[in-house]
Amino acid sequence: MLSARTALFAIAALCGFAAASRAAGINLYWNDCSAGASATTNRDFACNTNIGFNDLYVSYSPPPEITAVEGVEQVIDVQSATSALPDWWQFKNAGTCRLTALTLLLNSPGSCIDPWVGQPTAGGIAAYQVFPNPPGIPPNGARILSIEAVPAGTPMPPLDPTKEYSAAVIRISNVKTVGPTACGGCSTPVCMVLNYVGLYPPGAPTSTNLYTPISNNFVSWQGAVNGGLHTCLAATPAQNHTWGQIKTIYR
Repeated sequence: MLSARTALFAIAALCGFAAASRAAGINLYWNDCSAGASATTNRDFACNTNIGFNDLYVSYSPPPEITAVEGVEQVIDVQSATSALPDWWQFKNAGTCRLTALTLLLNSPGSCIDPWVGQPTAGGIAAYQVFPNPPGIPPNGARILSIEAVPAGTPMPPLDPTKEYSAAVIRISNVKTVGPTACGGCSTPVCMVLNYVGLYPPGAPTSTNLYTPISNNFVSWQGAVNGGLHTCLAATPAQNHTWGQIKTIYR
């Protein structure tokens, strides 16, 4: 397996602010991509076991001008129905309750097409940002930044703008849900919004961000979304990143 550092430096030249695209779209579902029979927009969990996991599937349809990608980034905003983000949703920061419960699965396209046709990828959760950094994230919110990439020059078939491709599978495990070391807040309703998917074509000086949902760009945990409307406040829009900025926060 290639190291994350190798893949990231392979596309280090792809920097600069991202350009928005209106010609394509993005999706976010639980369990599988939108093409899968098990795909759903809500995930209910009885919060009665430390075993198992919950998978978020991010996918995209590329604009016609992007025929291949070497790197893909995803930004998902999280917001709970409580005034402060529960301990169960505290990931990736030293001293938090569920430090290892959030991961990115590599080469896991589900029912969507693998844009890299099985080529080894590298990447992970670049950051899990919570209040008060960066500014704009509320006390009951968080932001997931994840990245996945292949080395420059990896042979790939051209992307088809009429198809839906896998961008990421983000796994939330059930560790520390019950028992003496349990983290409170598993039963709290939470909204998750796919803010954007950033595509890094080979040799391009900038990325292209996709914002428009194909069919769905938000999901709920424990029924936080009812009838397509958020019962918690709308998640905060993310700021555009350069590829260099992403590398500096990778951990």
